[in-house]
Parts: sequence; C-alpha cells; structure tokens
Amino acid sequence: MKRLKKFMTALCLVLSIALVAPVTVPQVATTTVEAKTTTKTFKIKMGQKLSLYTVGLRGKIKWSSSNKKIAKVNQKGVVTPVKAGKVTITAKGSNGSLKAVVYVSAVLSKTDVRTAAGKKFNLKLKGAPAKVKWTSKNKKIATVNAKGQVTTLRPGKTTIVATCKKKTYKCTLNVDVDGNIAVKKVSATYKMCARYTLAFVKNNNLYPVFVKGTAMYYDANGKSIPTNYTPSDSVSCVEPGKTVVLMMDNPKDAENKFIVPYRAQVKCEVSKCYQKAYGSNYIKVTNQVNGSEGFTAVATNTNTKTTYTGVSAIVLMYDAQGNLFDVQEQYLGKMEPNRAINIQAHYYVYSGGQRYTFQPATVKVIINQAYVN
Repeated sequence: MKRLKKFMTALCLVLSIALVAPVTVPQVATTTVEAKTTTKTFKIKMGQKLSLYTVGLRGKIKWSSSNKKIAKVNQKGVVTPVKAGKVTITAKGSNGSLKAVVYVSAVLSKTDVRTAAGKKFNLKLKGAPAKVKWTSKNKKIATVNAKGQVTTLRPGKTTIVATCKKKTYKCTLNVDVDGNIAVKKVSATYKMCARYTLAFVKNNNLYPVFVKGTAMYYDANGKSIPTNYTPSDSVSCVEPGKTVVLMMDNPKDAENKFIVPYRAQVKCEVSKCYQKAYGSNYIKVTNQVNGSEGFTAVATNTNTKTTYTGVSAIVLMYDAQGNLFDVQEQYLGKMEPNRAINIQAHYYVYSGGQRYTFQPATVKVIINQAYVN
C-alpha cells in the first residue's frame, strides 16, 4: 500500500509537440519522472510550439523561461520559440519543480523554389541568432544579396545557402523561362527587298531562347497589307547577345505578285530552348570569291570538340548604293570538327519564265544557326 501511495505521488512530466505546417516533427512519447531529479531535452524549430504539462506537482504551477530571447512560455506551459539557441523551461509547484531543456533551431523561409528567369524573391532565416551570410552556388543562374533577396538570371538549377554560426541552410532553386518576360528582351530591325523581308532578331536575354515570329506588313498609311495567306516563320535558338536573320516572303497581291511593304513587323513568341550547344562564333567564313554569275565562300567548323547538327548561312547582296536587293539562305547541314563546306549563291533570278542576271557590289555572309540537338 505504501508503494502504491509513493507511486501515486510521483511527479510526471508529459510533453507533446504542436506543429505548424508545413514542418513535421515526430510526436514525443508520454514520460513519467520524479520531481527535482529529472531534466528532459527537446528540439523544436522556428514555427513550431511545444506544449508542456505536469502530473503530480501540487498547488498552482508557475512556468518560467531561463531566456525569453530564445523562447517564451505561458502559464499553460506552451513554449513559443523566438530565435535559435538553448533555453531551460521550469515548472514550479508547492512540492517541487521540473525542468525541460529546449533547443531551438533556425528555419529557412523557403527550401525549394521554382520560378522564372528575370524574377526576384526574398529568403529569410527565421530565428537567426546572429548575422546571416548569403551565397549562391552558381551566380550565372541566380544571385543573392546581403539581405537574402534572390535575383534569377537564366534557366538552370542552383542552391542558395544561408550560413549562420557555422551552420548552413539550403534552398534548392530551379529557374525556368517565362516567355512573357523573355520576349521583352528580344528586339528586331528590318530590311526589305523585292521578294523578301528580313527581320534581324537580337536576343538581349542572358540565356538562349527559341523565337517564333509571325510577320505583319503595312503600307505607307499604316494600314495592314491584305494578302492571300498569313506568312510566318520560326527562328531556332538565338544565342544570348546574338542576332539571327528571320527570312520571310513578302506579301502577294491578288495576281500573285510580290508587294514590297512600307513597314514590316514581327510578332515574336519566346520559349525555352532545348538545344544544347551554340556555335555561330566557331563557324568561320573565308575565301570569298565573286564570279560573273555567282559567289563562292568556304565555311569551316573551327571547334575541335563539337559537331554541329544544324548550320545555316544567309547571303546578303547589296547594290552600289548599299541597298539590299537580294538574299539567299544556305543550309549547310551537319558539320564535324574542322570540316569545310562551300557556300554558293547565284547572281540571277527567274521571273515570268525569263532569267535576269545582276552583279552585286557587296556580298555579306552571316552564319545564322549553329547548334546541337
């Protein structure tokens, strides 16, 4: 009977953890301990609450925290963390007291982010006990300033790291292409000749993009030129900072004759480019020779490591006044390292069954595409 009374008067400390989504912490089992002799240790994170209650302490229970800057406790035994650190929570009754040591850890506000290039967002280390140092593992993908503001630059994956008192906290960052953002940094200028309108499309983004363009033509009064069809074309991946030529047929009238528009415009749609390598700088054009009826040059892949599966060139022909009067596109196809391919353009056109020969004053070759699928 004495043993039963002694057992019934033993003091108990029963603890449970109240969670705040989305952090998950294992439940703490109910524990019975003797007063004045037992201390329990618990770990919680910022954003969680720890509920403590006792069985066996007599009289009115008074709760206290050894450091309210680390965690506070109300008179119901609910512990609320303030910042990372160690704190002792004490429950005191008329017949003794119980203690619980609580370790509070800091929490990064976001640990996994997917967003678009050209965006900004903020990270915060909640409960940081000291100054936080922010770093990006790949500054070409995204940067982060001293206040935790992240700026995304180009598509890819990186990690944003917060360091505080030798502890690190990581946020995985995936950056995608947002066409509505990227298209604002794609610009175009135009040149027109008898048969074609050329849009020189420049990519001012920090990453390659796929551009699809739809041509629109206007007369001197600003009115849309009616045609029997809607001309459209696509540009493959445009390298960052590079310009490619979008070659489009001029509109035709009801008699199927070309109309040279007063003004042209390309409505661009921009999306992610899935091609892996870009090498227009590696394709060198040399040995340009002008003949009486045509032009010849040699294109060579100077990249000793990469084979480009899609290479194309644009041949621009100008008269003595510098006006563009004809353009031809050459598909060079696959180019292995050090391979050379001839580029040829003729100086005549057929119209109405007749052959017309011309002699350009200047011929310019642009390597328009060089990529790896």
